[in-house]
Amino acid sequence: LCQVVRIRGFRIASMAVDSLDEHLDIHLTLEGTRPIAMLQAQLEKLHTVVGVGLVGKVPLARSQSA
Repeated sequence: LCQVVRIRGFRIASMAVDSLDEHLDIHLTLEGTRPIAMLQAQLEKLHTVVGVGLVGKVPLARSQSA
């Protein structure tokens, strides 16, 4: 997840992770100049990501724990 964010031209300003059953709720605050929709599409393609949403301009990812 972090690598995809970095490769897509964003920097993680803050990250908060909450464990919920077999899922991790990951809240990211990002910095970058590229369109956030591009990053959202790439995060949705990750096989461990269940869903991605936006709060304001910040993507939220839910990931299955291994």
